[in-house]
Amino acid sequence: SKSSNPLRTVLDAIEEKVECVPYETFGLMFPEGEFTHTTQFGEIGGVLEQVSGAGAMKQWKSLMEKMEPLAGAVAAMPTAALRADIGVALTAGKFLPNFAKTNPLENLKLTKPFSSIVDGAGVSDKFT
Repeated sequence: SKSSNPLRTVLDAIEEKVECVPYETFGLMFPEGEFTHTTQFGEIGGVLEQVSGAGAMKQWKSLMEKMEPLAGAVAAMPTAALRADIGVALTAGKFLPNFAKTNPLENLKLTKPFSSIVDGAGVSDKFT
C-alpha cells in the first residue's frame, strides 16, 4: 500500500507484510475539554468549530491549503529514499521524475520550522 510513513515504505520495500488495524478516530484531551478527533476536525460541526468557532476554521483551511504542495512533495519523494551518501542516486533517483513536478521553492519549506508554515497561513488561534 502506498504511504508516506517511513516505516511502511521500508516494510513495502522488503516485502514484509504486517497486519495493521486502521483507525479513523482518537481521543483528544485539552484544557478546553475531551474530544474525539475525526477526519471532520476542521469541518462544520468538528472539534475545531466546537472549541474555537468559524474564525479558527477559516485559519485551518488556510493552513491546509499551504500544506497541500508540501504533502505532494512528501508523496513524490519517500523519506526512506533519502540518505547522506552517494547511494542516494540509487535510492532517490527513481523518484526524481515525480519530485521534479513539484515546486522547489515550496519544497524548501520542508526544511524549515513548522511554525513558519503556520505563521505563513495566518494562523493565530491557539487551538488551531
